[in-house]
Amino acid sequence: MGYSRSQLGLRVKIVDDSANRANRMDVKTGSAADSESSEIRFDIGGTYVVTKEVMITARENAMWFRLVSEDGTLNDQFYVPKNSTIAIDFAARGFTVQNYTAGETAEYHVIAEVVER
Repeated sequence: MGYSRSQLGLRVKIVDDSANRANRMDVKTGSAADSESSEIRFDIGGTYVVTKEVMITARENAMWFRLVSEDGTLNDQFYVPKNSTIAIDFAARGFTVQNYTAGETAEYHVIAEVVER
């Protein structure tokens, strides 16, 4: 049985990026811990990059998420509810994660559209 886009709750974004072929995607997955992680940097083939947009998904349990700005500034942590996805237009070089509730491990899935510098 097929499902329509509206039934799945998907948001589709079509972008003509033919003028800027340097844009790429970076995907990070893992498990959060009870204490805040060290910075997880975005990279393409080992070269550090900066994002244009970040899509964050918390699976299983809620988590705290913090974006690190291009200049290394730690921004405020924000709450990501379990089984939800948040999309943010932001120039970030990396992020940190932390379980919202100690002992309830959150699985994160982060997809970033990055611009090679």
